[in-house]
Amino acid sequence: MKKSEIVMYTKLYQYLLMLKDPLYVFISQILQHLSPDLWWEKYIVPYIEEKYNKDYKHLDFLDLINVLSHNWQPIKGFIKKNYSIPGCDRYVYVITDMHYIRNFVSHTRETNMSPYKYTKHLTTILDFAEFINAGEKIISALEKEVQKTNQDYTFTVFDTESNVNREELINFIEKKVLSKAIEQGEVLDPSIKESLIRTIIRIKNMKTTDEILSFFNGALKSARGQRVRDELHSHGLKSFEDIAEEITRKYSPK
Repeated sequence: MKKSEIVMYTKLYQYLLMLKDPLYVFISQILQHLSPDLWWEKYIVPYIEEKYNKDYKHLDFLDLINVLSHNWQPIKGFIKKNYSIPGCDRYVYVITDMHYIRNFVSHTRETNMSPYKYTKHLTTILDFAEFINAGEKIISALEKEVQKTNQDYTFTVFDTESNVNREELINFIEKKVLSKAIEQGEVLDPSIKESLIRTIIRIKNMKTTDEILSFFNGALKSARGQRVRDELHSHGLKSFEDIAEEITRKYSPK
C-alpha cells in the first residue's frame, strides 16, 4: 500500500475516533429525554455486546452508530419536535454511510483507497459532525481538510463509465427499496431491518456493477430474500422484486 493511501486511511480513522465522545453525548441526551429511568437498558443494551452493557468507556464508534441506527425513528421524532435541523429525514442515509466508512477504514485493502473516496468520505464525516454538533474544533478541522483535499486532488480519472454505473446502481437500489424501508423501521421485524442495513453496507463494499447484480439476483431467489420481500410487501413497501425489471433494463450487460 502506498504511503499516501496509509495517510488517508489513518486520517479518516482519527476523525472517527474524535467523533466518539460527541456522538455519545448526542445520543445519550436524546435517549434520556425519551426514557429518563430506562434509557440505557431500553435503547442501548439491546445493540451492544453483553460484556460492555454497563460501561460507556468500552463502547466504540461502531457500537454508537449501531445504537443510533436502530433507534433512528424515536431519535428523529425527538429532533423534529425539539430542534431545527433542515432535512432531518436525509440523515438516515448519512448514518448508513458512516457505518460503511467505519468498516471501510477498519478493513483496509490495497485497492480500496483513492483521493476520490477519501474526499467523499471526509465530506460525509463533516456532514455527520455538524449534525451531531461535534464542536467547533472538530468541525473546523474537518472543513479545513475538505478544502485542502479539494485543492490537492482532481477526480476526472475516477469518473469512468463503470464507476458511474456502479454508483448509480447503488443509489437506485438504496433509494427505491432499502432506505425507504429502513425509514419505516418501527413497523418492521427487527431482524428484517437489520438485514436491510447490512445489505446497504454490503453493496457499498462491492467494487463492480457485475458483483452488485450477482448479489441482487441471488437475493431474489434466496429464502431470506423472499422473507424480506414478504415483510416489506405486508407494510406496503417495495422489495427487490419490484425493481428487478428496471434493474435488468438499465444495468444488466447488453
